[in-house]
Amino acid sequence: MAESTGRPRLLIIVYSNLAMDARVLRQIRWLSKHFDVTSAAFGRSPVGGVEHVELADLPPYRGGAFARLLYAGSFILGRFAWLTRRNPRDTAAAELLGSTQWDVIVANDVNALPLATRLRARHGIVADLHEYAPRQAEESLVFRLTTARYFTWILKHCLARVDRVTTVSQGIADEYARRFGAETVVVANAAAYSERVPGPVELPIRIVHSAAPSPARRIEVMIEAVRDTTADVTLDLYLVDDGSRYLQELRELAGGIDRVTIHDPVPNSGLIDVLSGYDIGLHVLPPINFNHRWALPNKIFDYVQARLGIVIGPSPEMMRVVNEHGLGAVAHDFTAGSLSRLLDGLDPEQVAGWKRASHNAAHALSGESQLEKFEAVVRSVLPASEPGVR
Repeated sequence: MAESTGRPRLLIIVYSNLAMDARVLRQIRWLSKHFDVTSAAFGRSPVGGVEHVELADLPPYRGGAFARLLYAGSFILGRFAWLTRRNPRDTAAAELLGSTQWDVIVANDVNALPLATRLRARHGIVADLHEYAPRQAEESLVFRLTTARYFTWILKHCLARVDRVTTVSQGIADEYARRFGAETVVVANAAAYSERVPGPVELPIRIVHSAAPSPARRIEVMIEAVRDTTADVTLDLYLVDDGSRYLQELRELAGGIDRVTIHDPVPNSGLIDVLSGYDIGLHVLPPINFNHRWALPNKIFDYVQARLGIVIGPSPEMMRVVNEHGLGAVAHDFTAGSLSRLLDGLDPEQVAGWKRASHNAAHALSGESQLEKFEAVVRSVLPASEPGVR
């Protein structure tokens, strides 16, 4: 490990490929301005000048077929304490990180909590829970009977040893408080402030959506709504090419509609520039599970930084942001018919007003505003007498 500069030492852990985890990358880049940060994750770090420990993405059992069978049986029987103590991934990570006493450990997501509680945190642990883990795929019976039980066990046993908890939306924060008694601060997934002005709105009104093509997101609803509306609009979709059958179905559906185009995805570094060429950012997310219902996704904030109007379904967290700042309109429900009727009433002057509202809210809804809040959470764990703590 690198020598300390005298500033508080922070360890930021995530069991994901760091290069693909925008939320954690924002944490690292921001907090490294104020603290001695070490990141620990799968893969190499794209953040220069910050110490990084590459973790091994090991399976949760050690050995061959018998070990796998033993693991599955123990999981079904709910022997989660036994499994967690023997988790090869946590054990290997603890060997790499355990020789250092950190001032604060930031554990991203539930699956990093057992490791964080095994390490030495001089002042405490911050848990950043990106979703409500026990219900993130509750539409699946297999998930409810297996992974949901394990996540619930981790939360019950680890949150008592955590000093601060953050998550991505108020609805999720409220559920962590209700179910586990965890006072939770909301830190939204917001993009960095982008210096730009809204572009003019002309006909056709240009609508955009950027996402991974998951069937749970029902992207076909947006395509069908644009197909059926009487408004003079176009829809451009920037979708990750995951080779799935679902993506092929979307291509086939869009192929017969002149005003719908599916593009290759845009690198995150250039996404706001591409989005800014449109007029409306569209996101209709059916509430098929708890996390979908309470989602406040990064794309809402991307649309704001691109200075777009926003059209959404009646998702409570997204509605709150859109209505509070006058950013756009909310469909009556999550169906193509409801969205099509909303689009029928669009006019360029109205959309231009939404874009001006995004411009006015861009600072307040920027990533910087959220990272300042997260920094304050980290600092609240440190004693006021600690060097570098203001």
